[in-house]
Amino acid sequence: MTVGLFVNLEKDPLQRYAREVGDFLTSRGHTVSVCRADGALSPMDFMVVLGGDGTMLRAARLATRYAVQEGKGIPLLGINLGYVGHLTDVGKDEGLQAVERVLAGKYSVQKRMMLEAEMDGYGYAALNEIVVKGRRLTRFCIHTNGKPVADFRADGIIAATPTGSTAYNRSAGGPLLLPESEMIAVTPICPNPSAQPLVLDGNCEIQITADIETTVTPDGEKGLPLSSSKNLAIKRAAHTALFIRTNP
Repeated sequence: MTVGLFVNLEKDPLQRYAREVGDFLTSRGHTVSVCRADGALSPMDFMVVLGGDGTMLRAARLATRYAVQEGKGIPLLGINLGYVGHLTDVGKDEGLQAVERVLAGKYSVQKRMMLEAEMDGYGYAALNEIVVKGRRLTRFCIHTNGKPVADFRADGIIAATPTGSTAYNRSAGGPLLLPESEMIAVTPICPNPSAQPLVLDGNCEIQITADIETTVTPDGEKGLPLSSSKNLAIKRAAHTALFIRTNP
């Protein structure tokens, strides 16, 4: 097998644990391919992700870019080296055992829907959420499949996947969704007057317009400016994130 290795260097600065995992794989005759967030991926059977939830988000977006190019996704085995590891499969102490179970075929794969924000002809993928914020109280108009569904003022708006419904969406008072469901939560941030969150079908396209320039942020990464003259389209991404689960 060829196994990818994606490492958060802040969690493993000397790459001691990464080398331990790599040596474990090569000693059993497998090929290790080191993955970088800003690099291209070569074909692999699965990817071991060393870090926390943020690392899993970055790895999922990287795997999605590969899926767009090659037509198939890469299953991710998350080993938690951080404090929060909701998206990972096991902790560091169980990491090698989890890798061994995957090599032996003793695992399942969960599919998690992702979102894509389309701006100026480019698509930006997100596993958790896409956040739109203005520099002040902003009027947002929301359409789904071309039909108006909401019009309100708020500090911002969150479009969250079921995976991301437990993150920023929950903190903003949004609904919790089952992890493997196919829905989108749309939640206002500090609305005025009060506006209710929406739960939309995962296959609909959401169009968002604002009365001032806003910033669009996928999964907490670098914000992207969006002028008030342009629409933001959010829809289900063509490919899903694949999470390996080694526990029954």
